[in-house]
Amino acid sequence: MGLITSALQIGKSALMAYQSALQVVGNNISNAGSAAYTRQTAVLNPAGGIPLPEGFTPGGGVALTALKRNLDEALENRIRRSIGDQNDALARRQALGRIEAVLNELSDTDLSSALAGLFNAFSALQNTPHDAGARGIVLTAADTLVREIQRQRNDALLLRDELNGDIADAAAKADDLARQIARLNQQ
Repeated sequence: MGLITSALQIGKSALMAYQSALQVVGNNISNAGSAAYTRQTAVLNPAGGIPLPEGFTPGGGVALTALKRNLDEALENRIRRSIGDQNDALARRQALGRIEAVLNELSDTDLSSALAGLFNAFSALQNTPHDAGARGIVLTAADTLVREIQRQRNDALLLRDELNGDIADAAAKADDLARQIARLNQQ
């Protein structure tokens, strides 16, 4: 009677495992048009049997042990890399835009305008070296240039500190996300 029960159990495990595999196939078919769905494959493995008194262990049938998502890893890696490159370019563009605002190069109060003003004042002083007014203009132009250099330096240092803070915040956020993923993987 034990052999008949064992054979029936093996048959039952096969029917249950293949019924579950057919449910996975049905799920794949019903979600075939969904862009967010990834096709799944049922993983079937032999089930261990009960050892016989003679020392042999016959098979115990089959069991559904896992569901495997079918992904193209090379394509997934390319997508991840492309998203990273895109985010890198966006971050660089934002940082360079902020640096551009600090330099303020397309205005009348930028570094090149201050340098041009100083060189023009020296040129005027060269033509009239004994004129006190021309000397005063050179000193004023030099003072304007020095103030613009100091302003740009201070703004650049503040921007550097802001960008470093942004990087530290992003790293802390990435660490937090990695910890959350690790907890989810354990669950």
